[in-house]
Amino acid sequence: MAFDRADSRSVHWPPLAVWPYPRFERDRLVALCTTGGWVRELGIVEDSWPSDQEVILHTPLRSMDGITTLRIGSVYVDPRTYEDRIADKL
Repeated sequence: MAFDRADSRSVHWPPLAVWPYPRFERDRLVALCTTGGWVRELGIVEDSWPSDQEVILHTPLRSMDGITTLRIGSVYVDPRTYEDRIADKL
């Protein structure tokens, strides 16, 4: 499983497109996308600081080079068990 090699990564999001509106909630799944919308990797939100426009993602992605978009998903994933659930509202 790809998350077996995941680490915490701090991401300052202002230079990136964030869709939908940046509402980073703990354990929410995030797609890290390149130009054209291709998903390079997935991440799970560990924490966020909206006032600093920063999010901590649990992700196997080693470099943000080429990442242009963070797409916040409608699924929550427990980073310990990988059990998932759909968000109540988006």
